[in-house]
Amino acid sequence: MKKAELCFKIELDYQTKAFKPLADMALFRAYSTKQKEYVWIFPMNKVKHVLALLGHPLNFSAEDIEVVKEFFNNIKKEQIKRGAIYGEGFVEVKFHPKLPNYFQVTTVRNRQPENTNVSFETVNALWRAIKKQPKDKKVMTPTTAKNYCMELGIIDFNVYERGEFNWKYFFGTRKYYLVFYAALKVLQHYGVAEHIRAASKSGIVRKSDSWSVQTELDTEE
Repeated sequence: MKKAELCFKIELDYQTKAFKPLADMALFRAYSTKQKEYVWIFPMNKVKHVLALLGHPLNFSAEDIEVVKEFFNNIKKEQIKRGAIYGEGFVEVKFHPKLPNYFQVTTVRNRQPENTNVSFETVNALWRAIKKQPKDKKVMTPTTAKNYCMELGIIDFNVYERGEFNWKYFFGTRKYYLVFYAALKVLQHYGVAEHIRAASKSGIVRKSDSWSVQTELDTEE
């Protein structure tokens, strides 16, 4: 009998060569003229890595989740305690009420709440980058962002320019920066990192020797 392997498919609006880490993990990738998107197929045991790289949820149907339920544990029901007083700049961190392996980070901008979903794996990637920093010493935010991108393996992605990290581009690409910012707020909430804001001299301080969040997608490497 031939060996079978569980896989999952996603559609993305960019080419495979634009995101090398995803291309390295994919079993198949091609452009769909019908869907007008690039179709990618990954082995199921890479789902948490794909979540971390994409920075946004993968929506499985109820039937699909039943098929791959061995890769999912029960969704956490606990919520993290509320942080600062509600107002401009207010940050609330909690486990996402519907998405396993995700935090929901709420901030207030222009008096309107904004939610950013950030996966456990993304937060863990940022922590691995920060953990390499000297404890209790401020490291400039662009440096931490560069190391975070290296942890995700996106050196060949478009946040880099001529072999050097382009902080202004990364910061201006809000889709990626806001996920980075949300992950940072999760670590700050847990007290393992501190974000010091000082205009162009903002930095990040490592405050702990160890930290981890248990992923609910307990897949094997």
